[in-house]
Amino acid sequence: MRPRASEGIHFANVGGMWQEVVLGFAGMVNALGADKLTFNPCMPDEIESLFLKVIWKGQKVEVSVTKSGVSVRNLSEKDIEFSAFGKTSVVAPDKESLINA
Repeated sequence: MRPRASEGIHFANVGGMWQEVVLGFAGMVNALGADKLTFNPCMPDEIESLFLKVIWKGQKVEVSVTKSGVSVRNLSEKDIEFSAFGKTSVVAPDKESLINA
């Protein structure tokens, strides 16, 4: 018998919480809404930073979000363009770029 929500975690809720953190606090714009990886952070005072690993249109990236900046490390084999705080940067493969607020 498979575990049920009454016995522990409810996976649909976990997905909703992930969206709240990534799309809400980190402000990541989904792939249907943007051509480039875009962040509009809205971090509450209680959260100093977020770290996420995502695949953006087939490209693996690590993202660090704070109130003062967004850093993207490109784990893919081609350049990736990203934007935050109204500024844009291009990150080469195996490199990292920071956009300050």
